[in-house]
Amino acid sequence: MRGLLALTLLVLVVIGILWLAKSGGENQPVKEIERFDNLKTKATETNMRALGRSIATFVAVEGETPESLEELRKAIGLRSTSSLDAWGTTIRYEKLSENDFRLTSAGKDRTFDTEDDIIVDY
Repeated sequence: MRGLLALTLLVLVVIGILWLAKSGGENQPVKEIERFDNLKTKATETNMRALGRSIATFVAVEGETPESLEELRKAIGLRSTSSLDAWGTTIRYEKLSENDFRLTSAGKDRTFDTEDDIIVDY
């Protein structure tokens, strides 16, 4: 039993060493974190486009942009998770005019009005 455990650990160590050698060593965790952040950004942008389409549908039916996401939620049954970014922060909605609006994600730092915000004007 101990021999099997030792052999399993040895195989895992060898696999880990081979993976590090192939992937570039120390920078790999940083690269993986960057990839994950990029995926979160893309997921947020996709969610914002879907939310934008829901608002555009509201505009087509009602003739103007909603005053808030709560009004949109009541009118079309929008799920509350639909207005979250990939970091779990509520997407900010701003009515700019009767037909124009802005959606803003606070981004990775979860703080609005910083350089990593994701902003889409419609």
